[in-house]
Amino acid sequence: MPAEPRLARKERRKYHHKSRNGCAQCKQRHIKCDEAKPRCGNCIQADRICSFLGMMPAVPSPGSQSASTPVSAQISPLPVTPSPTAISDFSKYSQSSEFSLMDLAMLHNFTYQTSRTLSLRPKTQELWATTVVEMAFHHRFLLHGLFAVSALQAAHAGSDNPRQLVDYASEHQTISLRLYQLAIPNADEDQYDAVFALSILIFIYAIAMTGDEYGETGMLDWKWIRLARGIRDVSDGRFEKIKRGPMSLLIFEEDHKRTRASEENIDNPPSNQQLPSSMSHSLPFLGELWQGETPLFDLTETDRKTFDESFSFLRHTYSTTAMQRYKMMTENNALSESEYADAHDLLVAEAFFWVFNVSERYIELLEQHHPIALILFAHYAILFGDICQAWFSERSSQSMVSRIWAVLDKKLRKWIEGPVAALQNRKNSIPYK
Repeated sequence: MPAEPRLARKERRKYHHKSRNGCAQCKQRHIKCDEAKPRCGNCIQADRICSFLGMMPAVPSPGSQSASTPVSAQISPLPVTPSPTAISDFSKYSQSSEFSLMDLAMLHNFTYQTSRTLSLRPKTQELWATTVVEMAFHHRFLLHGLFAVSALQAAHAGSDNPRQLVDYASEHQTISLRLYQLAIPNADEDQYDAVFALSILIFIYAIAMTGDEYGETGMLDWKWIRLARGIRDVSDGRFEKIKRGPMSLLIFEEDHKRTRASEENIDNPPSNQQLPSSMSHSLPFLGELWQGETPLFDLTETDRKTFDESFSFLRHTYSTTAMQRYKMMTENNALSESEYADAHDLLVAEAFFWVFNVSERYIELLEQHHPIALILFAHYAILFGDICQAWFSERSSQSMVSRIWAVLDKKLRKWIEGPVAALQNRKNSIPYK
């Protein structure tokens, strides 16, 4: 028999590479996925819905929309029963042909993939997959925001063309923000839920792009914080209406009462036992930057109070999240999967407390790159990254801290050595010199 051609032998050679194509459920739990389809082994064993049950259609490349293969042949959707309201409302939808196959692909991806990554709670996943999608059909600002976040998640999941997806996401986010900023001041009751949902998607998009390899590295742009704080703005005066609607699943009112409790609770600092070892040597002493007889900065009384309040909120956030994590750890064996998901979502909600409650003056100082504002934010970023651990926050905390490190004067970098050490411990690398 003639020798096998060298090319054929070469084609059979296999190279090992780290896969990022596991199902959403395994990624959230940080366990290795065997990538078996239509349902991975871990999800079968735990009797969970697996995101592989509804695979994203292949993203069409530019010019491929005339391909003969119909979109319906590329997808295997989960059986979702549309609500009677959705069926009866078909007549309200525009028959415009402005949406492309790419848009349909992103809508499908959001429904069956992205929605599964936004919460561990099945009810909340279903809220994003059905209720929010139906809402988006009536509110274009939400629909474009949905396209944007879906594309970023698809890019992160291991697409063949992530650059195309990031560009697509940016285009739709621009449209969404323009419509959103018009909607916020004039929102009527029919828009409250949609504006609230988009506020959350804006935050997710902003965090994802902060740590994205295609973002503007080395830049510190805090506009996203003002946009994300629209969640708080939407809630003011409209909270009762939102609380009575479907979006109430995203509001931890009773559990959050202690988070928004009295000043006595706010001013109770976390003990060193509640802090990661790398943070216990820096966080408790940040007040020395602006307090005492010889503060390092000469500040107005207004700015001094601003930093006092922001620091109190930060210590409180560390304390409440530490207590919640301790509770989850000690009760882990006794918690059902549903109870664990509830506890995890509450933990993430408590981590958001600081960024949504610091004052407008603090945000202004942050935008001006005031060193104290940057140092405080570095300590928040490391906490947020440690708790959230989602696809959209995976690299964001490292990116934020590294950019702050680059901006700070060398004499002040010692004040963020705690966050830097925490990142080095997490990544087992030293990205700073």
